[in-house]
Amino acid sequence: NYTDPIIYFEDSISYLFIEMNKQLCLFYSIDLLSNNWKEHPMSPISESPYSRLAGEIKKIDDKLYLFAQESMDSYGTGVHAFEITTIDTATFAMKKMVEPILWKYGNSYSKDGMHTLNFVKHNEIYLIVVDGTKKVEATHWKWSWKNVPDFHWFWKQCN
Repeated sequence: NYTDPIIYFEDSISYLFIEMNKQLCLFYSIDLLSNNWKEHPMSPISESPYSRLAGEIKKIDDKLYLFAQESMDSYGTGVHAFEITTIDTATFAMKKMVEPILWKYGNSYSKDGMHTLNFVKHNEIYLIVVDGTKKVEATHWKWSWKNVPDFHWFWKQCN
């Protein structure tokens, strides 16, 4: 019943974001390795279709972003960004960005779904890895930096 866990550290607190029964739940602990995790008082923080996480929580220009899959019509319809505006052991708030960052499209690797986004900043540019789905007969797995759709509008919204 648990999927797509993400651990995030802030002010010596470990936060666990995890999908449970189509709800995005939040737990916290002052000791990452203890068994003393507490459910956050604001949990669950989101429900289906945005209950499954879609990659690491990232800080961009001093703003914190959570990425969640949209699974409205099918699994992995797209990926949305949520800005986390408040996070501590008593409060949590986030707001959804207006448009999805990634969406199933075209006839290539993401034709039937787009559900994971991870990236790193390297030499002042972002290198991005995505996970998309195309329902075809078994083929060899293939990926390329060049196949990522244009989503520069997201970086502009972060500034």
